[in-house]
Amino acid sequence: MVYFENTCIILCLREIIMRNLLALFGIFVSCNLFALDVKDKIAKTPKTILPFECIRTAPWSNPNYALDLEDLKLPVYIYEDLGLTCKTSYKNDGEIFRRFETNNSYELLALKIGSSDPGLGILVTFTKDGKVIDHIESEVYFCLDKRLYISQYRIDKDMNIIVTHLQINSQTAIPFDKSFSSIQAQRIDTYYRVDSSGKFQQIKQVKFKPEFYTPEYLKDENKNLWEGKE
Repeated sequence: MVYFENTCIILCLREIIMRNLLALFGIFVSCNLFALDVKDKIAKTPKTILPFECIRTAPWSNPNYALDLEDLKLPVYIYEDLGLTCKTSYKNDGEIFRRFETNNSYELLALKIGSSDPGLGILVTFTKDGKVIDHIESEVYFCLDKRLYISQYRIDKDMNIIVTHLQINSQTAIPFDKSFSSIQAQRIDTYYRVDSSGKFQQIKQVKFKPEFYTPEYLKDENKNLWEGKE
C-alpha cells in the first residue's frame, strides 16, 4: 500500500515538473520571437525571385512577420473611399508580405497594412541594418464580399516597378462600401526605379482613356488591373 502511494506521488510530481517545463519552454519561445528586431525579421523572410506580379491571389511569404509602423515612421493609415481622398488612422502593425531578391546594398520589401480591412500595400527599401530608406504606395483594396482593387503592382526582372492605379472620376468622395453599377475611372501606370541609394525614382506615367468599370470586374480574382482593354 505504501509502495502504491509513493508511486502515485512520484507520477504526480513528474507530471507537475513536465507541465512547468513545457510552460517555461513556451515562454522562452515567445520571448525569442518577440525579441526579433527588424533586421532579424527581414533576414528570416524568404526571398522572392523577380519578376513578380502581385496578382489578387498571390500567397504570403511563410513565415511572415509584423512590423511596428509607427516606430519605423511608415504610413499608419488606410483609405475610406474609392477616390483615395479620405484616410483613417490604422493602429495595428503592418506585416511583411514579400521580400524581393536584389543584388544591391538595400532590401526591398512589400508590406501590407490592414490585410483583412480596407487595405494598403507599400513597397519599402531598408538598409541591411533594418533602417527604412524610402517607400511608395503600391496596392489599395477594399474588403466587401470580395476584395475590390483600385491599385496593383508588378516588378519585372530588371527591377522596374509598375503601379497600376484607377483614378476615380468623381467630384465627391465615394465610400468603398457604397453600391454602384459602374464607375468611371482612368487607368494610370506609374513606373519607378530604385536608385543605388535605395530611393524610389519615378520614371514615367502612362495614362489611358477613361473607362467605366463594374464592381464585378474590380472584384474578379481572375483579372488584374493591368489586363484591361483600355
